[in-house]
Amino acid sequence: MTNVWRRMMGAAVGLAVGGPIGALVGAATARLADEEPAPQPAHAPRRGSAADPYALLGVARAADAGTIKAAYRRRLNEHHPDRLAGAEPEALARATHETRAITEAYRRIRRERGWR
Repeated sequence: MTNVWRRMMGAAVGLAVGGPIGALVGAATARLADEEPAPQPAHAPRRGSAADPYALLGVARAADAGTIKAAYRRRLNEHHPDRLAGAEPEALARATHETRAITEAYRRIRRERGWR
């Protein structure tokens, strides 16, 4: 499948689902899927396991609960695999990895602060 065809199909699906804005998102998603992912070694640790959870979510340690939750939802929305419908398996795997890291970071913060 050529890159142009992939972008056209992404725009068509986006247009059918979300109107003109959906067409832009679909074309952009298709374009991102064209880019080569950075090679990762097979033994790379999960990003959320050793990284600072606050840095992963992009919030300060002193942030309140609402700010942390909003950052978690925003990051999850950006990287969720369901937003890459029809993408290549490598892009889906990368998105799944990022989603797991973000979720684990939020769990660590919740556990650390004693939230339910």
